Amino acid sequence: MKQSMLNIYDFIMTHSTKIAEDVTECNFNEVANYKNSTITLEESVATTKKLIEYIAESIKDFDFEKPLPDELSVYSENVANRRATSNINAIDLLEAIMLTRNILWDWIEKKGPKITNASTIFALEKTINSMIDKFSIEVTKKFLNKQETLIKKQENSLKIWEEVVKRTSHLDLKIPCTGEFVLIARAQAEAIASRLNMTREEIDDFVLVIGEACDNAIEHGFSDKGVDIHYMIMPNEIMVKIIDYGKGFNPEGKGEDIPDLMAERGRGIFIMKSLATSVKIDSKPGLGTTVTITKKKNFTDNSPFFCCA
Repeated sequence: MKQSMLNIYDFIMTHSTKIAEDVTECNFNEVANYKNSTITLEESVATTKKLIEYIAESIKDFDFEKPLPDELSVYSENVANRRATSNINAIDLLEAIMLTRNILWDWIEKKGPKITNASTIFALEKTINSMIDKFSIEVTKKFLNKQETLIKKQENSLKIWEEVVKRTSHLDLKIPCTGEFVLIARAQAEAIASRLNMTREEIDDFVLVIGEACDNAIEHGFSDKGVDIHYMIMPNEIMVKIIDYGKGFNPEGKGEDIPDLMAERGRGIFIMKSLATSVKIDSKPGLGTTVTITKKKNFTDNSPFFCCA
């Protein structure tokens, strides 16, 4: 059995780069967020190769309880941190790791040294699955912890904003291109609208418009620079600029026609234009998109007075 495991180790180490390239190609073709992410092919290959070689070392040592080495543990921390602030969510991260498992097995089965001993097959299966599960748990735990830290940081900022909005005319927010952070943008929009004595209907409309704009910016304009949200609060209206740094698009005619109400996509700009007082979209290929939203508020004698900052 030991010689068979050493043969598998030699095979994986010899082909680790090619296996990692196959995994990366599969990720970028099949995992939704990898298709449109800012993660490079080179980075993904390097990440996957480290994991594959770690698995190979475990096979050589015949140790399916082998702990993550310090180098790989630190590396998993870096991977988790980058993924938490990019357009990769936890499900996509897990799916990518599972693809690594499947493709590695395909290589061993179709091109690796023949294994006829049942105990060797069982030992190999237990080692590979255990190592991938261990790495998967490690990265996912760190990924979620990083996202939780980012969300708490934004929530603390919101508490400050609730006080600041009472006495300022300008507010800014930056969020990473990750869908979870649209909740933060919505919460900020609701806090601002509520402080300006908008009606409940106006608040709901305003929050929906900002949420749609941020969803679009994250999905279609993702980049490492994230999304910037700038508020200008005036006596009778709120102006919001939502800026992404993605590839841009041609906004001409978008949102003018009533969309298919049963469709899951393609309604965002129509909703924004229907519920906001005005929507202006400036977009250039390769330079990103700026959406300027104006919403009139229900101005009464009891509304707070704002002076420009």
